Amino acid sequence: MDIKFTKQSKISDHKMPISYSLKGSNVYNRAKLMAIMSLGERQYYNHPFRKHIEDIEQTLIDYGFENEDFFTSIWVSNCDIPFKKKLEMFGKDIVRLSYGFNRTKRINESLKGNTDVVTLNLAQRISNINYSINNQEHTSFDLYVKTYDKYRESFYSESDEHEKMWKYLDFCCIEVADLNSFFFFF
Repeated sequence: MDIKFTKQSKISDHKMPISYSLKGSNVYNRAKLMAIMSLGERQYYNHPFRKHIEDIEQTLIDYGFENEDFFTSIWVSNCDIPFKKKLEMFGKDIVRLSYGFNRTKRINESLKGNTDVVTLNLAQRISNINYSINNQEHTSFDLYVKTYDKYRESFYSESDEHEKMWKYLDFCCIEVADLNSFFFFF
């Protein structure tokens, strides 16, 4: 994965800044193209779902994750193609990772202990929380705060690679949550 960092821009119109451009392998590019075609007009709140996936990629980069399988699996999880075809095109490792990423609500013990699946789920949660804060989505932010204890219990492990991510989530969902109404007005 070739990640080219660009100048960090300011947040405007409540959108997260993108400070990178990715040039991945043919597998990454194929997954991204197929997902974009599958997504059509699908929205994440009021912006294209593609932007939501790019925000998750930005979060991974912000926390130092540059494994191309992570980026590819996020796109594969949003490809609307049969499972068998996904295996043929992307391989079992990427499909397994995309399955774990896409099945948070039904996560089983074998996926729960997978640090790569945890990495992707943490990146998605951070991206979702950032979106709700930046766009003053009180309802979604409150939902993330309300479900945080269960989420943390499901995914937490003492892993150095996730320490900064957990600290950020703890800050948003525990410390800031106490000041929630105050926080959104400033």
